Amino acid sequence: MPKPSCRTMFASALGTIFPALALVASASTQPPSGEPLVTRIPADATYTGTASCVECHREQTDTWVQTIHANAFTILPPRYRSDPTCLECHVTAYGEAGGYVQGTSAEILNELLGVGCEACHGPGSAHEKAVRGSVELLTLDEAEMA
Repeated sequence: MPKPSCRTMFASALGTIFPALALVASASTQPPSGEPLVTRIPADATYTGTASCVECHREQTDTWVQTIHANAFTILPPRYRSDPTCLECHVTAYGEAGGYVQGTSAEILNELLGVGCEACHGPGSAHEKAVRGSVELLTLDEAEMA
């Protein structure tokens, strides 16, 4: 019998502590109607790391830094920091192209430690490109003059 994943054990523990939560989490529901916010991730999208998000989303990243998600990798005991079973949940984009895999630049790898923005929102490059192409970012001097 395969060893249960950390996620499975965590869900089981939550169900023991909060039975109603387990019932809600396992309820069969349909997704909302209408177009999804993100219909597909472009094939050339890349992970940019949370530091890229902070430029425009300071309030959200200030809140995130105080959560267990931001420290999901550092709370792992050192002996588990190279265990793929643990890394699936404790780093962003484990095993995904351009994510936490061999060959990704050290700068980006450091940005993917923990459960960052892109763990839920997907690779940030497409968002950055769209925003930078449609929004004129003001420098501090220009903003003060406006």
